[in-house]
Amino acid sequence: MKTKAPIKKARRTLAKKAVRPGQVLECEGDWITGNYWIQIGLTKSQVRAITLLGKRWSIRGSPCATMARYLISLGLLNMEETQAKLVALARYIKAEGFQSLGHYCDHVMRAQTLLANKKRRD
Repeated sequence: MKTKAPIKKARRTLAKKAVRPGQVLECEGDWITGNYWIQIGLTKSQVRAITLLGKRWSIRGSPCATMARYLISLGLLNMEETQAKLVALARYIKAEGFQSLGHYCDHVMRAQTLLANKKRRD
């Protein structure tokens, strides 16, 4: 009797798996201080960009969650600069007719990806 060979599942970073909406894909906390947990929704392009940045910094366990925490911390360390950029960005988003910051970011990241692909082809 013939038996089927076991199917090998490809190992992928958790942030790339397609899951039901609202499911937490990665967790990352600080061992030094108490953690307050939040859950945020990111677009696919945001997850892809943050995960790529995390991998460039050689973060292995949870590259997306760890880098997201780093980016939040970085923004908080430069609060005045962050506040000024958010005010300017909010004005620009409203003037250009984007629906939200996420919609604007997706538009910009898509344009950056297309430009990078074009440069690789040239």
